[in-house]
Amino acid sequence: MQGLKDRVAIVTGGNSGFGRATSLVLAKQGVRVAIAARSMQQAEETLGMMNGVGGKGIFIPTDHTQATEVEALIESTVATFGRLILA
Repeated sequence: MQGLKDRVAIVTGGNSGFGRATSLVLAKQGVRVAIAARSMQQAEETLGMMNGVGGKGIFIPTDHTQATEVEALIESTVATFGRLILA
């Protein structure tokens, strides 16, 4: 995963399980991570872990079944980190 520093990623379900692990791996690589999930408490724990490895991240409460919330997720990510490139 070379060359990921300062990239921006959205991780859905980044507050626990596989999503949390993905968020931490990305943070260690210098990726700025927007965690999209419903549980703020678990997301804050993940953000704390990310900060512990030098990562930068935000939590955006998101119900993925609601199109308006997904749109807000993308807008908030771009507003915070300046970009989001979809691949």
